[in-house]
Amino acid sequence: MLLKPTEAPSLHIERLPDVATAAQVIADSNQFTVAVWASGPPMPAGSSDDYDSFYDRNCDGCQYNCEEVELDASGEGITMDYDGHEVELTGTVYAHSPCSVGREGCNTGTYFPCPAGYDGPEDEESDDLTSKNIRYSLSFECSQGLTYSHADEIVFQWSSVEDGKFLVSSELYQCINTYDGGEVCWGSNSTPLSLNSMYQTYINAPANEDLCSFGTHEDNAYDASSCSGKPIELDAFIVTKQQPAAVVCAYIPENPSAFMLLATSGVTVDQCVAHIGVYQYTNVAIDSDTVMNVWASDVLPIGKRLLFADVKGEEFNNAIYLGQVDPNFNLQPCKSIKSLSLEQEELDNSLSPA
Repeated sequence: MLLKPTEAPSLHIERLPDVATAAQVIADSNQFTVAVWASGPPMPAGSSDDYDSFYDRNCDGCQYNCEEVELDASGEGITMDYDGHEVELTGTVYAHSPCSVGREGCNTGTYFPCPAGYDGPEDEESDDLTSKNIRYSLSFECSQGLTYSHADEIVFQWSSVEDGKFLVSSELYQCINTYDGGEVCWGSNSTPLSLNSMYQTYINAPANEDLCSFGTHEDNAYDASSCSGKPIELDAFIVTKQQPAAVVCAYIPENPSAFMLLATSGVTVDQCVAHIGVYQYTNVAIDSDTVMNVWASDVLPIGKRLLFADVKGEEFNNAIYLGQVDPNFNLQPCKSIKSLSLEQEELDNSLSPA
């Protein structure tokens, strides 16, 4: 029997990007991470040059890159006023550098061409960047009774689905706009709080070369397109259907009731979290009075499916567990916006004599 939505225990559902191939949940004693492997379309690259790059290439070591320049005024006929008398300068004198970079840095206020003859950064668009074979990781941790999410890392990692098994390479490679360990610099973008927004923000915001060059990114993408060693098999949720997919997680600090119900249903339990992969089905009649969008698991070894539903307006506890259904439970869209009981009543009335 399914629970009423108002009585169903809450839990978390993490929707996966539409291009996801697989997802994995990894937990320790007090936090868990959801990782997803996805291959997306080409990403936009920002300008191939900027003031920082221009400085590194042309200003570092330039004779004009200083606050002051030293001059020998002897014999130059340079005069100044001294107590009402004109005097000629001699010996070493100092003056501001004719280039402002040494005093103010290289930026939009720098005049070009500069004293060294350069015209400034070239504002040319670069080719799009590869976003295939990328792993996105989002972690959740409970602190002082509240659960927070934070976008952990983005890295290149080869993966493949072969004979129903999910395989990955042990080699990880740096992506654009990330540090060596995979931590992402989001710049002026808001830090994403979900895997889907993490993926969307990363592939749509123009990249720059502050942390990793475009060339290095593309070289690493090439290296991640194949597995150089022995593949590693992961226990992961493999996305096999052409419909929205997600991972449902019942986290002990937040969802003790849902955790117990899921754990006794045969889903995967990893320390502090019980989790399972699901797919979305729209306008499903869960009983004679209720039609709603649901998330359903595949048939479990116990011979049942598990049903879940979204809850709007919540951050972590954004879904509810409705219960178990038989394998032949009808997940096809209900074609009427009325409940099934009213449909039957309307049909009976239409067959009655006038």
